[in-house]
Amino acid sequence: MAFLRLMLLMLAVQSVVFVSIMLYLRAAQRERLSADWPHQATERERDAFVERRVSAYMSRVKRPLALAVYGLPIVLLAIYIYVSNS
Repeated sequence: MAFLRLMLLMLAVQSVVFVSIMLYLRAAQRERLSADWPHQATERERDAFVERRVSAYMSRVKRPLALAVYGLPIVLLAIYIYVSNS
């Protein structure tokens, strides 16, 4: 039962970390793309361009980030439990 509580607590913390990192990466990418956009273009064109590029970036980043945030701690915990019980 204690192991289940630990896993639920880990999942909650990992979810908060995952969402926080995703929001940070999205904001940082949006800022970089907005800064690179030429100033003579319209704001509507810039927003459409930025949104398309941010969506493409987030779809590339989501899987590796999920593996790092969710997978790595669980694997490390399993290794620690295995080594400590051996």
